[in-house]
Order: sequence, then structure tokens, then C-alpha cells
Amino acid sequence: MKIEMNEVLCKSILVKSNLPASEYCINPYVGCMHGCKYCYSRFMKRFTKHTGKWGSFVDIKINAPEVLRKQLNSSQKEYKGTILIGSVTDAYQPIELKYKITRQLLEILLEHQLDISILTKSYHVVRDADILSKFKSCSVGVSITSLDENFRKNFEPLTSPVKKRIEAIKILKEQGISTYVFIGPIFPNFSNVSKIIESVKDYTDSIMAESLNYSCGNWEDIKEVLETYYPDKLFKFRKAIENSQTWKNAEELIRNECKKYGISFDGFFIH
Repeated sequence: MKIEMNEVLCKSILVKSNLPASEYCINPYVGCMHGCKYCYSRFMKRFTKHTGKWGSFVDIKINAPEVLRKQLNSSQKEYKGTILIGSVTDAYQPIELKYKITRQLLEILLEHQLDISILTKSYHVVRDADILSKFKSCSVGVSITSLDENFRKNFEPLTSPVKKRIEAIKILKEQGISTYVFIGPIFPNFSNVSKIIESVKDYTDSIMAESLNYSCGNWEDIKEVLETYYPDKLFKFRKAIENSQTWKNAEELIRNECKKYGISFDGFFIH
């Protein structure tokens, strides 16, 4: 699929967050090249003029560093709390290698020693380890839905292979940076959470997880992938995600696995 790239100007970049784990958020891009079929962030499309599918466009906020510096230098308020970088986009999607918007933003945030957290599906976050290691409060997480590479190719086409994501948190942890793993969204019969936790237990400080949000306009894309590659699993999958017990069982399993390995369990978000 061809991806439309546009350079745009933003009026603000550091904004209040409605997420439970962060007080503020920064999104260097609108849209995401990763094209995850289940992505809940597709609601952002209504704030743009784009008519194509989610994943078919990226707007690059080329003045974001300038705007952030102005916000921080002119504001009388104190930004207390965690700033999540990449709440409705991935700050390390492939276009970041060219524009380096995220890296420039990190350099400015470091000047003010603000608390930051990053969540990504990209190995490329290791590029900025030199900056991240200088923050007094910084955590970097990777999202993992399944360890299966075919699942990744079908549902998360342009993301880094999961092995590379795990390698990324290993590298960051070795440099003294706090790491976490976000297991989500959980796909019943696809997400082997026990295996995921076993794979990352030596490299992560904590685990978070969430249920699949399938009521945000993404079901048709999810269904299309299931019908194409996993037709025999579609019925059981739909039945599982509609059963609240599925998510209760998943939460209990993750809690027990974290306890077994001595990993902090930071919450399970149910949609």
C-alpha cells in the first residue's frame, strides 16, 4: 500500500493526556506507517482531511521541536507527571529515521529534565539510547501482541519483528534505562501471554496489558485478516472477545506469571 506523506505545522505539541498512566502526551506524527489492523488510534483520522484507510498516510509535524521549546520556555505552569511520547502514533515509525522529530523533541525535554515514557513497536528506539539514558525519569516500553512472525506480518505489516523489539529493551536495560512490555491488544487464541512474559522476563521491569478494543471502527479490518489467513479461527475468536470471562482469565494469568518471575504488574485495561 502506498503511504501518503505530508509535512504539516502544529500549534501545540505537549498536551494533556486522558490515559491513566500519563498526565501529558506528545505525538510527533498524525497517522502511522505501521498500519496495525487493530489500531484504536484511527479515530484521529476525523481530525484530518484524509479519506484513505488508517495506515495509508502520515502527517509530519515539522515544527514540533520549535513549538515544544516555545511551550516550555513561555509557560508559567510546571509540567508535573509523566509525558507519554506516542499515544496515538508511533514516535519511531520508519519515517522518524529521516525526519528525526522525536529525537529533537527528546533533546528539548532533556534540557528541562521532564519525566517521560515511550511506547513503541520499533527497534529504532535504540538509536536514542544516548539521550534516554540521561533522563532522571525515563521508561521505554514495547508493545507485543503475539510472538508469531506471521501474525505480525498480517496484522502489523511495517512494525519491527518481535525479536527485534525484545532485543531493543534488552539493549536499553543494559544501559540503565527502565523498560516495560505492553501486552496488547490481547488476541484470544493468538496471544500466548505466558510465552511472551517468559521471552521478556530478563529485560523488563514491568508488564501492562489490555483487552482488544474492537468497537472503534477496526473490526472490518480485523475480520478481513482473519477471513484471509485464519478462517477456521474466526468464529471462536469473535465468541471469545465478546465474553468478559476471557479478559478476567487473561488478567489473572498475567498477574500469576509476573509473580512467578518477580516482575511488576502495572495493570490490565479492559475496553
